[in-house]
Amino acid sequence: MDEAVRLFNEMRSKGMKPDITTYNTLIGGFCKVGKVSEAKDLVKDMIARGERPNLFTYSTLMDGLCKNDHFAEAIELYNLLEKKGLEANIVIYNIILDGMCKTGKLFEAKELFYNLSTKDLQPDTRTYNIMIYGYCKEGMLEEAQTLFHEMEEKSLAPDDFTFNILAQGFLVQGNDANKAIHFVKTMIERGFSLFAETMSELLNLHEAGGPNQERINMLLNFPQKT
Repeated sequence: MDEAVRLFNEMRSKGMKPDITTYNTLIGGFCKVGKVSEAKDLVKDMIARGERPNLFTYSTLMDGLCKNDHFAEAIELYNLLEKKGLEANIVIYNIILDGMCKTGKLFEAKELFYNLSTKDLQPDTRTYNIMIYGYCKEGMLEEAQTLFHEMEEKSLAPDDFTFNILAQGFLVQGNDANKAIHFVKTMIERGFSLFAETMSELLNLHEAGGPNQERINMLLNFPQKT
């Protein structure tokens, strides 16, 4: 980041005007290394210099705020965006939903999720994954499974995250080996791989013995995508 900032300052010292792409790249860089204050200052700087932030600017900053435990500020930014008349896209709503689920605001996330259609927006695979994770985190596994079936009915393809989070949910929160094994089996059959956390939980279950040991052993030895 130091080199990027040096080049940015050098560009301005030579009378060159940074464009929106340059600003957005730097804002994203600051957010990735946890320097959200610098990212916010850069947004203020671009506005002061007559460069108007776009949706990507706001989504990048919101994501950085959420990932660095500044969720309240992310919500403030979202409200500001609405006041400015900028219509948020599904990327921005995914960021807000993710923040809500990770900060224990599942009820609010659920309400926002089911109101997306009123904003002429359709949930994508990431939207469903966020909500499935939120339900699993709270032990609401039947609701998570219902969303899984709903996304398939809407022809939204589950990905490796979908299957892994459901498998982990039923192994850890639900203590339901049969359902967990079902999701692992389906995942492998569709060409996805187990996350390290899922593999660890399966190994723990395997070592504990019980009626599912043979099935788990088969899954653990099934060739996976590399």
